[in-house]
Amino acid sequence: MKYLSLKVFLLFSIHLIAQTDTTIQTVDTSRVIEQPGFQDTALRILNLTPYFTLHVDSVLNYEFIINRPAKEYYWYLLNSPVGVKIDRKSGALFIKGEKALFKNGRLKYDIPYKIHLGVQNLHNPYDKVDTSLTVVFYSTEVVISKLKPSTASIINLEEGDSVQFRIQCDEGTFPIEQITVNSSMPLADYTPVRKCNDQFKWNVPFGIFRDNDTAKVKSVFLEFIGADKFFNRDTAIVRINIRPGINFPVRNQLHKREYDAMFSYIQQMKLT
Repeated sequence: MKYLSLKVFLLFSIHLIAQTDTTIQTVDTSRVIEQPGFQDTALRILNLTPYFTLHVDSVLNYEFIINRPAKEYYWYLLNSPVGVKIDRKSGALFIKGEKALFKNGRLKYDIPYKIHLGVQNLHNPYDKVDTSLTVVFYSTEVVISKLKPSTASIINLEEGDSVQFRIQCDEGTFPIEQITVNSSMPLADYTPVRKCNDQFKWNVPFGIFRDNDTAKVKSVFLEFIGADKFFNRDTAIVRINIRPGINFPVRNQLHKREYDAMFSYIQQMKLT
């Protein structure tokens, strides 16, 4: 009788555990939530390329694509350089860098041009996208930039005079980024030149000629060396011929000293 009761108790316990497991599984299954599908609602440019590199006289045709019907939108450009256009209906970008534009200075090599473009809905002004891209033109033909001082190659001065002139640049493929000044003799009281269109100034001091000098002319050679970022160099030389001059302040002091001494001697003679 005891074994029968124990067997019934065990069967009843197993039945309760099975019901409990079934209930737990049912509850866990009811908590599964289905994820909603992704909806692309924002206006986007699907094939945006942020950087273009073009050779001179080459042509680029690139058509932008958006995730909306193209007939309901129009394209526009802001602050675009010459030779860059876009079809307002299809979004086809057209770029052509003609060599004549580089010769007259309207375009330059190795300079990043940032172009702002956008696409907007024809009916909703708030449905739009504004972005930008960069265009760089390059050339395999290297033309070295030249330095051109705004003065003659030979300048004649006297002691006490001053000279000033600008260092201009004829830009080639790459612009000159720095200019160095070398002199055949140490210079004092002068304005250095570091970049294009800087002005060189120098006051010729007295004392260049000494009492035992027999030369009547002394020459100072100025070398202006310009270099671009690839260290292509060009040198412009200016020669300054200096002749002895009269130092008027010193001469006036000497004259005043002699005059005072003579005046004092005359007064003493009168008293005697």
